[in-house]
Amino acid sequence: MTGRRSRWLRPPALRNAEDTGERHATWMELFYDLVFVAAVSQIGRMLHHHTGAASVLATAALFVPIWWSWIGTTFYSDRFDTDDLSDRLLVLAQMVAAVTMAIHVHGALDGGGRAFALAYASGRCFLVVQYFLAMRHVPDARGLARRFAGGFALAAGIWAASALVEPPLRFWLWGLALMVDIGTPITSGRLHADVPTSRTHLPERFGLFMLIVLGESIVGVVSALATDAPSATAVRTGVMGMLMAFGLWWIYFENLDGAAVHAVREEGRTGRYHLWLYAHLPLAAGLTATAAGIRLAVTTRSTAAVDPADRWILCGGYALCLLGIGLVNLGEPGAEGQRRSRRKLMWRLAGAGGALAVGALTTGERPGIVAGALAVIGIAQIITDPPNWRHHEQALEIGGE
Repeated sequence: MTGRRSRWLRPPALRNAEDTGERHATWMELFYDLVFVAAVSQIGRMLHHHTGAASVLATAALFVPIWWSWIGTTFYSDRFDTDDLSDRLLVLAQMVAAVTMAIHVHGALDGGGRAFALAYASGRCFLVVQYFLAMRHVPDARGLARRFAGGFALAAGIWAASALVEPPLRFWLWGLALMVDIGTPITSGRLHADVPTSRTHLPERFGLFMLIVLGESIVGVVSALATDAPSATAVRTGVMGMLMAFGLWWIYFENLDGAAVHAVREEGRTGRYHLWLYAHLPLAAGLTATAAGIRLAVTTRSTAAVDPADRWILCGGYALCLLGIGLVNLGEPGAEGQRRSRRKLMWRLAGAGGALAVGALTTGERPGIVAGALAVIGIAQIITDPPNWRHHEQALEIGGE
């Protein structure tokens, strides 16, 4: 009986104390990612159907709590995950909360605001339970677990309280709760170095999530072209959209490593670590907007110009992606690495500026022209960031062994 219990129920343990080898995502984590990508997909659908400036800002605001929900569970799992029955059930409960958020996100600023707020609060409460367990069973992480449990519990309470009041006070409480939620890790200082994250597992988790969100661009192209007889303009626009996605994939994954995580582990430097983490927010939001913009462009009539709002969703989303990638890449170790990362940031900013210029200068143009210009910017980004073939060859040799 004792052996059976030990296989089913295990207390949280510090996973990354040594972190000497490769660590990869579990099947449960991948399942969890799919649920959250479904929630992000609903944000993309909102952009597809509501392209006005006010709707875009509202959608961006709703994206933040969905993204932060994923961040919370991801960082807990990276540090303490045991993949036992209790851990899986608590993650499942957070998945149910995420599904509920996705269901009510379309009406979150109207009649569905209470359900959205309570779903977010419940998800954070389950995360707080996990941190209380870590606080009890992992003495070395007690300081960080106590701080996170307290901060996230306070934020969850504010979210729950917001369901009892009407707008606009409800939305002010949402903003306050997010400040507490996001500010808790930022103000934790040395605790991040005392309880470090994995230098291999965490970048992989972010990379997998970005890859799935990036795949929404391809889904948008396929959905828009899955008609009996798509126009030649739609096909050309779809091809340009795929080239845009390819460029983003190249420059993000070509530079995906654990440098920022390594900095906090080895040097106790949390600045680069926080920059790397929070820069993924505009990147994920930009990928979502780009996917929606590609679908809007492909479905535009072949004889019509791109609607101004649709054009800015596409161009603004692509610019946001490039800005996010530039910030993610910032802070490579060493003097040469810092010069290289600053140079990459300059190219990303130039590309983002070019995307905004396309949005401003292509008034009245057809969708293929707009998407084609952005695809050219993506190809230019690839040219400025050639691959490290020696690094790839070494990775293939290791994989072959």
